[in-house]
This record gives sequence, C-alpha cells and structure tokens, in this order.
Amino acid sequence: MAVPSLTHVFNVYVMISVPSGMGPGNEHASLTVLNGESGYVETADGSTRLEITSISDWMELGAGKTTATVDARMSSKGPGDLNLDMHYLGKFSLSDGTNEVFGGTPGSSFDFNEEYLYVTPRIWSRSSQFAWVNDAVFLSVGRAKCLETGTQAEISYKIYKVG
Repeated sequence: MAVPSLTHVFNVYVMISVPSGMGPGNEHASLTVLNGESGYVETADGSTRLEITSISDWMELGAGKTTATVDARMSSKGPGDLNLDMHYLGKFSLSDGTNEVFGGTPGSSFDFNEEYLYVTPRIWSRSSQFAWVNDAVFLSVGRAKCLETGTQAEISYKIYKVG
C-alpha cells in the first residue's frame, strides 16, 4: 500500500498573549481558552495573504496529562472575496520545551518536528480561488516561540493537503 502524498499548501502565523497561570486543569475543569491577537494565513508560495479576523483555542490541559488537546477555530479574510475558515483538532506534548514557550520563558522555542504538535485542519472557503479546500483533507505540523518580552508567543503551522 502506498503512503499518501503531502503537498504544502498554507502557512499560518498566530500571535497569542502568554496567559498568566496557564497550566493543567484541576479536579473541577480541564478547559483552557486561548484567544489569538493577530496573525495571517498565506499560501505556501507566499503569493496570497489573508489576515486572521478571529481565532480561539478551547484546549484541554488535564492534570497529570502528557498532552494537551487542541480544539481551535479561525477565520481569515484576504483581498476581494477571499476567505478561509478553519477548525482544527490535534495534540501537543506537555514537555519541558512546550511548557517553557507557553509558560512565558523569554526566547524559548521549538521548531517543526522538535516537539509533538500536530493538528488536522478542516478548511472551508466561500471564494472561488479556494473552493478546492472544501473537498480536501489536511494535516499540519506546528512550532512555537516565546518572544523576548515573555508576554507573547507566535505559533506557526505548515498545512499540507493529503493525497
């Protein structure tokens, strides 16, 4: 059986405030909500850029867990009628590296494939240029870095079309 091919189609860049006190849930709840402040989606070749208009991640960070569950929604708009809406589910490891970035350690980072950060985006578009996304399956790998101020983090994804 052949392995499905992956074609790099989009890059996503999101800035978030590093939440104070973000950490594992407790006996009452495991839900942590992160709201993105700004960002953009661009085609892999950089020819088209869409600004993110809204993004939030309702992740689960359970006490004693080794991974966090990502459940994010995002909308973006470009020139004319261009748009992309995404819902992505996935996991990231709760390791020393990810805890440093999301805990606000200035300058900390991890690159693609250095930590376990994978999501499966479902993507929709109402524009003719991106209508093809409505019938495709995607896989994404992520990286993150905490800015030198320790108050913001940049999360980036490479999105691949499967098949």
